[in-house]
Amino acid sequence: MNKHAFTMIELIFVIVILGILAAVALPRFGGAKTSADLSRIKADATTIRAAIANERASQVIKGERSYIPKLNDNDADPLFTGVGNRQLLPLGIKSGTGSGQWQKSSNGKTFTAKVGDDTYTFTYYDNNGSFKCTSGNKCNYFNN
Repeated sequence: MNKHAFTMIELIFVIVILGILAAVALPRFGGAKTSADLSRIKADATTIRAAIANERASQVIKGERSYIPKLNDNDADPLFTGVGNRQLLPLGIKSGTGSGQWQKSSNGKTFTAKVGDDTYTFTYYDNNGSFKCTSGNKCNYFNN
């Protein structure tokens, strides 16, 4: 009788090889989430800066020279939508407490972003329209 099937030894051998491959590959993917969250926060900060510049240009055309006074109404969510009739990001950025997400402060000028176990503080300066990372171990990454 000629059977076409795998023996138990062959199946165990394949399972062992798959286990070794998984043990080697999984640690390499562990840093991917943190790297993606860092990139997301940097992209968000760049988008916010562009929105501040765009809003300022709109105001200059109207003859108003001041920068937007704050980036968010106190109780507004999503974040970075602007205040009153001075709009920044029409859809905003949803706040949250997880990695890769933003949280607001009560003054509309200070925001925190979480990346893994690290927290970064970003501050908006309405005297010159800058939005900078002011605390966190990789602030230079976000401010360039």
